[in-house]
Amino acid sequence: MPILYWLEMLYSPQERNTCMNLTPNASPAPSLNNSQFVPAQPVAKRGRLFYLGLAAVIIGGICCLMGLAALILYGYFKSKPAAPAATPRPTLTATNPSLPVFTPTDTSLPASTATPTEQSTTGNTTKFSDDFSNPNSGWIVVSTANSEASYDPLGFYTMDIKTAEYYRVSVAPDNLPQPLKNVLINVRAQPGLGNTGEYGVVCRYQDIDNFYLAGISGDQFYIGKQVGGNWTYLTDPKWQTLPDNTPDADGYLAISMSCIDSFIVLEVNGIGAAHVTDDSFSSGAAGLCVWGSDKVDKYGYYARAGFDDFSVELAQP
Repeated sequence: MPILYWLEMLYSPQERNTCMNLTPNASPAPSLNNSQFVPAQPVAKRGRLFYLGLAAVIIGGICCLMGLAALILYGYFKSKPAAPAATPRPTLTATNPSLPVFTPTDTSLPASTATPTEQSTTGNTTKFSDDFSNPNSGWIVVSTANSEASYDPLGFYTMDIKTAEYYRVSVAPDNLPQPLKNVLINVRAQPGLGNTGEYGVVCRYQDIDNFYLAGISGDQFYIGKQVGGNWTYLTDPKWQTLPDNTPDADGYLAISMSCIDSFIVLEVNGIGAAHVTDDSFSSGAAGLCVWGSDKVDKYGYYARAGFDDFSVELAQP
């Protein structure tokens, strides 16, 4: 519209007529009554159409240039590679950072940490059980600078560790036939409040430096062996997550450990947790164990646990 208006203003009809009738040495413009006067309107009309067409051509050219520029920009941005999608940051999971790791060459372990009750060497029963309601049933009762073991008045057995990375084994006073080879051990166990240590079940116990142990700490467990005072994990990875860590109404986990031939199997709350094979020991006593960590709880202990409803049953190979 501004271009058309400028063209109209540039040459008004009167000015176009005047311009077209001016010639060198021209005489005054004839009057309207002069019969020789040739009207200039058709010439003026053709000039107007010409400029209107020229304006249309210019506008069309501008539109084409704008369209071409739009196509060029579209092609550029379409061909530009998209920014890579953001990669979520990985979640780091701690792998048992608070628990001590005992290696086969760990010399910090004591040479002797328990005085187990003597076992009978004869017997013909197939099962031994104890609910710890009788404080004279034969389990060791002891209190030293390093550990404690006793019957609780509420009817369970307790073991406490007072020294970092120290452990105690308490052997069951059973009267099963000896040597004790293939057995199924059951017990209900729970850690003390704020406990950071380990508690578990022992099978094929020879002495304080030679036995198999299935241990639990928090929601993790392991199976290992102590041979000649050197500790070795039999599970791989060493620490594994319990399939079920839900305590019963009294706060206990149901733990089962089978030692049959070279197979060692751990179950918790009736669910299989792990099995390993090892032939270091073929027979030995059954019992309980508590192993202290390197962190003390607010009560001054490195490990504490309570046990109830213990049993050992002979199993057929």
